[in-house]
Amino acid sequence: MRNLVLKTRLNNRGMALVTVLMVMLVLSILSTGVIVIAVANFDQTSTTVEHSQAYYVAEAGVNYQVKRFENLTATMVAADYDTTEIIDAVDDMIDDDAEFGHSFTTTGGMPGSFNSTISRNGNYMYISSTGTVGGVTRTLTKRLRMPGLIIDKAILTQGYLGINATDVFLGASGTYGPVQTLTAEEDSVSIDKLGKVSEVYIPTPEPPLTFVDVIENCTMIGTLEDMTCQTGAYQYKVFYDDSVDTLPPIVLPTVPNTTLKLQTYTFSGKSPLVSSTGNILINSTTAIGATYDLAGANTPDTKFYVPSFRVESTVADFAIDVGNKDIELVVDSFYLSGEFKVIGTGSLTVFVDYDDLILNCKNKVCGVKGDTATPTVADKFILVVRGDPTDEIDFTAGQNQSSFYLSVITNVSMDITLYGNGHFYGFIATTSEAVKLNGTGNADPKSSLLLYAPNATVTVDGSINMDGALIAESYSSNGQAVMRFNPDFTSPPFDFLDPFASFQYEPTIEQ
Repeated sequence: MRNLVLKTRLNNRGMALVTVLMVMLVLSILSTGVIVIAVANFDQTSTTVEHSQAYYVAEAGVNYQVKRFENLTATMVAADYDTTEIIDAVDDMIDDDAEFGHSFTTTGGMPGSFNSTISRNGNYMYISSTGTVGGVTRTLTKRLRMPGLIIDKAILTQGYLGINATDVFLGASGTYGPVQTLTAEEDSVSIDKLGKVSEVYIPTPEPPLTFVDVIENCTMIGTLEDMTCQTGAYQYKVFYDDSVDTLPPIVLPTVPNTTLKLQTYTFSGKSPLVSSTGNILINSTTAIGATYDLAGANTPDTKFYVPSFRVESTVADFAIDVGNKDIELVVDSFYLSGEFKVIGTGSLTVFVDYDDLILNCKNKVCGVKGDTATPTVADKFILVVRGDPTDEIDFTAGQNQSSFYLSVITNVSMDITLYGNGHFYGFIATTSEAVKLNGTGNADPKSSLLLYAPNATVTVDGSINMDGALIAESYSSNGQAVMRFNPDFTSPPFDFLDPFASFQYEPTIEQ
């Protein structure tokens, strides 16, 4: 009996030992698992932190390149550089210093860095930035759009471009220059065997079409990869350009809602320049060499209602001083039959209905010529003309020295007929569907004109000799056009054409 009890006790002790060992083993496994999980969680947390930090580091590189671009363009716009000069400066920045990198230590003590680049294609800026923290790398991209139009060719059409045997399109240097269309349909470009251009820019055609199909009468030289056409005796290169797919629509400025009239203004011993009713009259009784301080006499206001604004004759060296303000006049009637000056850094804009506009400019200079016949003078004097789209402003210059110096933005058609030595210096934007250009082509100096007519067929009859640029829905010539691209006409006083008036920022995305 005693042996049995002893044996039972020994068995119980053995079971207790096994139980203790099993419990200890379970606890050991559990503690090891907890440690493994804790380590894994720590690693995951660390990786998550580095992952987030790498994103923000990459974003810093994007923001750096955006700010570089914004600062450069803002500085040059403030200094009154034209669009071509600003784009050249942007391209120089990209060529010389497109890439920027920076290394640092994060607040958590991890090594971090970003490497960012900036590039341009037409009206789009492309930015890429790669951020690295620890062993984690993330890449972000951003696209910024300049919504205006970069004007860099003598002619740009949205549709059909027809160049006849006597048309000559020149670059800024005076040699044969580039032309462009935004359509790649079959036979959408026609160049006569004697038409003179150096390059043709078209969108990439939909296969199976190639540039040979798009350009009528193109005899391909070499292979498709050579992108060279011959028409008659002339060869020209072809380039695919998809950076612009449509022309910006014209936005007519809103007519100011004002009844405020100008203060009465009289030069000593002369008839009132500004009458008690708020009318403006410039004629032979106006003081020669006098200056009307419109801005100073009516400060701080800039928008006025003028029942009648009449320029009946040219008064030598008479000037309207707008100071640094953009003055806007809403008129019931505008009569122009002479020239005057607008001085200051601002501008003078006149809002008038088509039926209330009278141009009596035969054998005269009409508008704002300024001290010199430079094209940029015209951006100081702007006519905003509203009417029925079927109406037509007739810039018929008459004979010999008839010339216009002004800018026009309108929804009506245009007939610009210049005879003899008649000129047109200025900017024209019209929403109409028809613009006619006529003349003898013998004017010297040439007319200087930016014509922006995105909905219009521009037709040339007779001969024109023009600096500037022509932008239209389509172009055809029944006469002879000699057109030379002029960089002075890349910055018209119309915000809808200004690539730097505002920027469109697309979302930042991760690659």
